[in-house]
Amino acid sequence: MDVKRIHAAAAAYASRGDRAQAERLGFFGALWGAQESIEREARSAHPYAAPSSAEVAACAASGTPVLSQAPVYVTVGMLADAARIVALRFAEKGGFSESEQTALRNADWERIAGMASAEIAGANPGAYLDAVMAALASAEQAGGADDAFVLDPRMAGFVLSAAIKPLLEPAASAICGLARAGLVQLHASEGTKPLACPVCGGEPTMAYVGPNPFSSGNGRMLWCGQCGAEWEFERVRCARCGTQNPAHLHYVSVEGDEAHRLHVCDECGGHLRTRFVDAGDLAPFAYEVEDVVTANLELVAEQLKSETR
Repeated sequence: MDVKRIHAAAAAYASRGDRAQAERLGFFGALWGAQESIEREARSAHPYAAPSSAEVAACAASGTPVLSQAPVYVTVGMLADAARIVALRFAEKGGFSESEQTALRNADWERIAGMASAEIAGANPGAYLDAVMAALASAEQAGGADDAFVLDPRMAGFVLSAAIKPLLEPAASAICGLARAGLVQLHASEGTKPLACPVCGGEPTMAYVGPNPFSSGNGRMLWCGQCGAEWEFERVRCARCGTQNPAHLHYVSVEGDEAHRLHVCDECGGHLRTRFVDAGDLAPFAYEVEDVVTANLELVAEQLKSETR
């Protein structure tokens, strides 16, 4: 991850004088620093053996996430160490209660991370996180809470998710680099763009509309917050259900902020936060920062859902 670019993008928003937003970005700034150190260590200790362009193209053509065929090397120890770093950073910067800070510092991450196979984390991180969360919920319901489970399961899941991402990003960077270089297309040969992340299989976290980094002209990109991959996507298409009926697709924004919008599908009820970037926009862009800045659009999405019930 390009932490210098991320911090530059965060600073550009913080300079606008929105104190609440600046505080949120400050919290995540501490996380990004921790993730950078985790990624740097992972790259050094266990370089990703990237598949060939032909192998990536074959995965894309069949709609198979690349990591399912060429997984990242991950162990319980690596996950636990990364989770420990993230948890300590949260305890220092997160503004949590004293009891929550103590829980973050004292949680048995080795035991929590080992509640599902680490091999799954490197091949299908979404399935791994679901398995850990299910195990934590079962332990909590069974009344088996001890020092390992002193942390709220949702907080544990948040920490573990933040810890996995930097372990996967070197792989996502290598695979998406093939697409940027024009060596492969991360979609089926007939041109259908994938709804799920072509690298790890996760759902897209948000979208970008603007100058296309993969080709000339403007385009729409999807970004996976689970592994950091980005891929091209159709301008007029729902990123949740895939419909291309323009009558059922529209954008919603907060008044006065056309740069940040929700792409809403009336057909499936899905939505995706989207950042519009003009060609003349000189501010640094980082998906990680936009993910934080556009969080308020989830409230807009909830309001839209309540109005349609």
